[in-house]
Amino acid sequence: MKDPGAFHISRHAEHGGTFKTSLLFSPTVLISPTEANAKFFFSLKALGWPYWFKLVIGETALPMIEDPMHERIRTLNGRAFIDAQLDSYLPQLQELTAKHLNLWAAACKRGQGQPCDLYFDIKLYAFDMAQTVILGVDMPVERADRLMRLFTTVTSGLKALIHVEIPGLLWHKVMSCRRQLVGEYQEVINTRREQLRLGSKPTSMLDTMLTADDVNGDVELQDFCIAMVFAGHDTTLATMQSTLYWLSKQPAVLAELRQEALEAWDGSTQLTRETLGKVPKVRAFIQEVWRMTPPVVIASRRLEEESVIDGYVVPKGWKVNYSAALVGQKAEQPNEFRMGRYLDSSGHFVDQTFEPWNFGAFGGGSRMCVGYKFARDEMLVFMIQLLRHFSFTVASAQAVKFPFNYWRVSGTFSNCL
Repeated sequence: MKDPGAFHISRHAEHGGTFKTSLLFSPTVLISPTEANAKFFFSLKALGWPYWFKLVIGETALPMIEDPMHERIRTLNGRAFIDAQLDSYLPQLQELTAKHLNLWAAACKRGQGQPCDLYFDIKLYAFDMAQTVILGVDMPVERADRLMRLFTTVTSGLKALIHVEIPGLLWHKVMSCRRQLVGEYQEVINTRREQLRLGSKPTSMLDTMLTADDVNGDVELQDFCIAMVFAGHDTTLATMQSTLYWLSKQPAVLAELRQEALEAWDGSTQLTRETLGKVPKVRAFIQEVWRMTPPVVIASRRLEEESVIDGYVVPKGWKVNYSAALVGQKAEQPNEFRMGRYLDSSGHFVDQTFEPWNFGAFGGGSRMCVGYKFARDEMLVFMIQLLRHFSFTVASAQAVKFPFNYWRVSGTFSNCL
């Protein structure tokens, strides 16, 4: 399916609500995103992903496992996202963001004003943030670029149709690259473990795992590295590209956001939690980007018992899908970008993160995105620095729909303020 979001929206409109279909030869129900259905869906524990997703992401990776392992691994992973840890990541996010924004400006300057395709530059930035903050690794650009390309090949396996390791087939290349990636991350694990043993201060998400008592071996650590980098860089890439696209469409809003950033931050001091709280319009803008262009469109579960959904009896074993794209269509004038949806009459940010029937980007229930606060911090740090110091134009934009949903943009980028 080339465009899951459009499929869900059109078929939902055609059927007037919840409907049955067949996806990858599996009987599937796509449910209407009512509050009752959302609460039912996010109470389901059994996953509905194709079996090969687990081979790509990891047998013990948080997005791929079910209880009781899921509860244990989520508790472990969640330690990396407590408020004190999130605050400790802000200096790294600020430093890396400044570094890469200046690299983008330099790349466009070399192009002498011609539009640049910043896809790989933005991807490298998102990947660099993941390596540094998640893994605690400050690696040379060349190695980061090589690992990023390995990762890109590995995640292409999500779209593979044949899952047999025969030379010449995509799946053989995917699994070969995954083994190389595991080897690279095992080196990181060994290095950080030894550094911590010698008294190094824990600073990364991986460090919180290495200092935990209830990790069952290095395979869990390897899968943690792959899953967190997977979740933490492609979705960031998608959001950043879509952010540039939507900013370019609304010059008046861009000017308004730029003014808010100028008033909130002097452009040189350390960004703090207090600073991030001073930009409600920027927060609302990011939330509307996620509503209009959710990076992950679909969530999938499997029924462990016969259930009644919107009056239909759905057999045990069927899959049930919930669409963030459909959730976004529930808004008033859904195809119009309006950041004011997330601002109250006093201009304060209205957070609907915990209402998956109104805002679907992070899911809900016990499987809600464990790193949603970190994802928001990444985007706030990115936007504040972008608005404070840089200007850009978007010359062209291409809609990308799978495996992640976003606008791929090209244009000009310069350091101006």
